[in-house]
Amino acid sequence: MDSGTLRRSREFWLEEGDVVLKAESTLFRVTRGILVYHSPVLLQMILQGSPDAASETVISGCRVIKVDDSAVDWRHFLKAIHDPSYYDPSRETSFATIAGILRLSTKYQVQTLQKTAVEHLQRIFPTTIDEWDRRADSDTIQKFKGRTIAIINLAQETNHQILLPSAMAYSWAIGLDGLLDGLPSYDGSHVELDWDTKRKCIRARDKLMQAVRGRLLNFILGKGAGRCVTKAKCDEGRLLSLRIWEKFFEESVIPTPFRFMVNWTDLSTRLCEHCIADGMNNFLTARWLLWDELPSYFDLPSWDVLRRREEDD
Repeated sequence: MDSGTLRRSREFWLEEGDVVLKAESTLFRVTRGILVYHSPVLLQMILQGSPDAASETVISGCRVIKVDDSAVDWRHFLKAIHDPSYYDPSRETSFATIAGILRLSTKYQVQTLQKTAVEHLQRIFPTTIDEWDRRADSDTIQKFKGRTIAIINLAQETNHQILLPSAMAYSWAIGLDGLLDGLPSYDGSHVELDWDTKRKCIRARDKLMQAVRGRLLNFILGKGAGRCVTKAKCDEGRLLSLRIWEKFFEESVIPTPFRFMVNWTDLSTRLCEHCIADGMNNFLTARWLLWDELPSYFDLPSWDVLRRREEDD
């Protein structure tokens, strides 16, 4: 090992450290105890050692273990396991922080950190329609143009498929050019989906558009409530509303399928109370059913299967 090309971490070169981790060209001197306490994988790496002890690299009296991860990821990961207050999902969090923590907590099986990071990302891309409607209130992850793409890539890289259905549905909001060409990431680099994921998102985009038109708006195309006493007025109101919504679809001003909502107060000026009540019930039921089917639009297993897999990991 050419020590001239290596540098010590300023934050993690602990005098009491008894093992050195080498990530890229950065050296982290830490204590074995805290690593093995959190990670069964790191425990095995430390116990196994080298088949030829004489060939092991030693720096400052400490055995060197090479890890095939980025130094930036290790910095965030080590800070999180040494200081529980470092990673707090209730505070604004950089994407580099949550990405590094999720990658390494998944790889090295640090269950508590992994669960916290996944649940943090689920605040943006949840598994239920109710959580989706509240998502903006709990979003503390750094925002940038390519964030949705970056989260899809991170979920695929770490095999946390539970994040994919709602994230891939939200890719509708970045537009076709963003889907095809990619967008800037948090650090100024370019982030892009792989071609298989692009195809799934684009195909699902058309199917979801048809579902919103045909199923969510089905109440406006029907005959109205059986109790309707102003049929002519309500039919005229439905036709006017349908023209307005069709214009939205034609101009692509609906950002995502689940952000399409009906202004019931406005609609109540055109429909009777019975048609409004029936329409609201039919709309919300169709919206819930569409959400339940969402994973299938992207060739993913059902929500129940995805939840079980996440719990088993």
